[in-house]
Formats: sequence, C-alpha cells, structure tokens
Amino acid sequence: MPRSRIRPVAVASAFLAAQLACTDQGSPKRDVTPADVVSGRAQVFEHFESPNGKFAIDFPPTWRGSYTAVAHPDTIGGARMAVEIVFKPDPAWKVEPHALLAIRIFTRAAWDRLDARPGQSVAAKLAAKGDDVFALSLPPANPYPNGSPASVRFEELMQSFLKDPAGLRLTPR
Repeated sequence: MPRSRIRPVAVASAFLAAQLACTDQGSPKRDVTPADVVSGRAQVFEHFESPNGKFAIDFPPTWRGSYTAVAHPDTIGGARMAVEIVFKPDPAWKVEPHALLAIRIFTRAAWDRLDARPGQSVAAKLAAKGDDVFALSLPPANPYPNGSPASVRFEELMQSFLKDPAGLRLTPR
C-alpha cells in the first residue's frame, strides 16, 4: 500500500485514540482500530477550543472547514460573553456568512434570573462549571434562499448535531 494512504489512517487513529483518552463521560472505553475510522464505525470529530479556553466542542466531522469562530463580549439575556460559530460559505456562492450558533456564557446568578423569566429563553443551558453557565442560541431560521447551495450546506451542518443523539458535545474547561 502506498505510504500516502497509510499516513491519514494512522493520523486519524492517533487523533481518535487521543480524543477517547482525554474524554471520560462515564461510558465504557472501546478499542478503536484504524479500520474503524476508515469504515465509519468510529467518528473523528472536529475539535474546537474556545478562544478563551473556557470550553471545547466536538462537532461532527462534516463541520471541518465550514465555520469560523468569533468571541466577543455579550449582554443578551445577561450573558457576559459569547462565541459565535459562523458559517463559512464557498466564495463562489457570493453570499455573506451568518451565525450557525452561539455559545453564551452566563454567571450562575444571571442564568438563574434569565431562567426564571416566563416565556421563551434566548438560550438553552448545555453545561455549567464553577460560576459559568454555557448556553446555546440558534438562529431563528436558515438565512439563505431556499434550495440554494448555501442553504443546503447550512441546513446540513445544523442537522448534523441537532439529529445526533448526543446533541452538541460541549465540554466546560
């Protein structure tokens, strides 16, 4: 077998082994082989670390190369900061990038005030650690014209984690 074909499998299996070794979510650890990665029986997630190191997200592999992240102060609903995950459309489509999702970070007190309000919230709680509450905000709709390449890709990215039984894999740091 040519060397160029062996290397991606070895890199993928090393990455997956490192991911499994660093992640303990109470599930039993399985032995993953390079063949598992190549066949699709084991996924190699797109790992994202927040710019401030407060959290990490493991996106489905289909997200690779399709987003950028923008961290900024945020006051929506009493949040103190947000990291927007922005869709990176193909330049040939000539469309503006739009946010796929935002992770908002609240203090516990701010989150408790927001959570006590009647009606729909600006975000859904994903996790908490220390005084930080991590919450997910989604756009109200797909911002691209229905049936356009950008719309199809935007929807594919959204559905990849919305339909995943594990949901969005966010780990507070």
